[in-house]
Amino acid sequence: MGIVYDARQTSIDRSVALKMIKGEAATNDKQKAKFLAEVVVTGDLDHPNIVPIYDVGENSQGNLFYSMKKVQGTPWQKVIAAKSLAENLDILMRTADAVGFAHARGIVHRDLKPENIMLGEFGEVLVMDWGLAHPLAGFRKSRSITGSASMGGTPAYMAPEMATGPIDRIGPASDVYLLGAILYEILTGGPPHVSKNVMKCSGGERQRVALARALAYDPQILFFDEPLSAIDYKLRKTLEKELKDIHRETKKTFVYITHSLEEAMVMSDRIGVMRAGKLVQVGSPHDIYSSPNTRFVSEFVGDVNVIPVSLGSDGLLHSTKTGEKMKPPKVPAGFRDGHLVIRPEYLKFLSHASEADNAVTGKLYNEYALGSRIQYQVRVGDGVF
Repeated sequence: MGIVYDARQTSIDRSVALKMIKGEAATNDKQKAKFLAEVVVTGDLDHPNIVPIYDVGENSQGNLFYSMKKVQGTPWQKVIAAKSLAENLDILMRTADAVGFAHARGIVHRDLKPENIMLGEFGEVLVMDWGLAHPLAGFRKSRSITGSASMGGTPAYMAPEMATGPIDRIGPASDVYLLGAILYEILTGGPPHVSKNVMKCSGGERQRVALARALAYDPQILFFDEPLSAIDYKLRKTLEKELKDIHRETKKTFVYITHSLEEAMVMSDRIGVMRAGKLVQVGSPHDIYSSPNTRFVSEFVGDVNVIPVSLGSDGLLHSTKTGEKMKPPKVPAGFRDGHLVIRPEYLKFLSHASEADNAVTGKLYNEYALGSRIQYQVRVGDGVF
């Protein structure tokens, strides 16, 4: 609706930015009212992170214009990918400060996105383009403007109610959604919605936006229920890293529910393994994996070979599965019968059984290529390792 010029305010000899209504809108009463509403709204938001309005007027042809601070800088959109997580989060928080101030004044921005955030040469963060701003019932200058009854926003970021309406459903929560969508872009490298219509986004997209919305608040505890289960591998690995960074930097408590062993090991400082609704073991990822306290835990947190054994009078473990006798590891006091659990990474192929204290004879049965490693199956007696 408008075009921005580099101008000079001669009365005090300073450079300003001048936005002028253009084209057919210049003679359209409805568009002129919207333009003036943008001036009134922005002029009422006196905040360090909102661009200040200096004056409003019209040129010799009667076209409306307003002057505002000239910001020497770069739109956030152009540098968001190059900035660190900490830098982007700082910009987002300062944006949120401005949005919180606007909400307190009864104004919803409706078009928050990196493109509308200007970064100044000296660290300024300014929220721009209040042309779609929606006044709420508490806006003290509501009588001075014509409220917009039309829907609007940028589909790649917008909340569902911004697309479907009615406009009365739009409120501060809509801007919070937009802030969450920006956070999503910080974490993943792109906006949350790829569909042309926000209501046609996939279940995975909606789940991921929900994650970003949750992080836009400042809770002491964040609860994650399989947040990455519907995301492709490459994006999941990126989000795992970024969530770990956020966890470390914010020092918040994360409660993370997952059925993925790999996710649990990567994301956790402490893991709780549950069975039938009860905790059966709690410990560090290393302890849970290396020192499981039950057969259930050992099988739940990784691949294992489970061998039924009994302790013989000769002090050796006798396997009913392989027919072999093995020198036992540390055996619990009073042990007679039970299971020996062996992780695959502790097994290796030997030319002769005499090369190891504990060895079994078997025949290569199958192999599976698992990316960076190969898993082999070996038939030993009646079982398969």
